[in-house]
Amino acid sequence: YYPDLSAVQVKDILMSSTVMTKNAMVKKPGSKTEMVPFSDLSVTGGTINGYEAVKKAEQVKPKKKKNKWRSSGRKVSGSPTGKKERA
Repeated sequence: YYPDLSAVQVKDILMSSTVMTKNAMVKKPGSKTEMVPFSDLSVTGGTINGYEAVKKAEQVKPKKKKNKWRSSGRKVSGSPTGKKERA
């Protein structure tokens, strides 16, 4: 469980922890008989190795998120009262 990792970091970890499957043929989605190479259906051509993904997640430092909300107590522009906002 790594809630401090960004979505981009999680994606990078998952993409880099795949196991390549050579020449694997799978049923094409929506078809009962048509077989296609797995690499045609997958970005990486492999499957995720969950154990390796967790090991990599433990080593990645979370990126600092920018706080969208002010907490400095500065005057809010356009405030009808001109009062400072509360943190």
